[in-house]
Amino acid sequence: MSAEDKLDVLKGFLNLSHISRDECLFYCPYCEHHKPKMSVNLDKNVYKCWVCDTKGNNIWRLVRKFGDSSDKRKWRSFEDEVDITDSVYEKIFGTVKEEEEKIELPQEFVSLTNRNLLVGGKRAKKYLLNRGLTDRDIARWKIGYCARRIQEQGNYSLLQ
Repeated sequence: MSAEDKLDVLKGFLNLSHISRDECLFYCPYCEHHKPKMSVNLDKNVYKCWVCDTKGNNIWRLVRKFGDSSDKRKWRSFEDEVDITDSVYEKIFGTVKEEEEKIELPQEFVSLTNRNLLVGGKRAKKYLLNRGLTDRDIARWKIGYCARRIQEQGNYSLLQ
């Protein structure tokens, strides 16, 4: 769809003030400044308020937050037409996308966020906490360990 169609959708829920070559100025719905300070570039699919510094690289976020259901439906119809094929990707980035390799964790993998950790897990978690990591870091990065019972020693150890 054309930029005019997208602009019509934005006009439905944002108060348009001025249109230049590349950008449109709206009154910011976030800070509700008395002057039009939100700049929207339809070609680049970005927006920024010069007062409250709200910005984004996808105008859909504005439509989703402030538009009604018909605005959202219209905007989605514009985005559904975009299809990036390998040839377009290659023209832009110079290489063809390679399929992502899936890595599977061993069955023995235990997350350090579990409440009932074995001795090896408690030691590993204590090691990380002593070096400045937090429980939140451990959960965010999904840090864990693999435990395997060593028959002859009768205890648990960390595998490498």
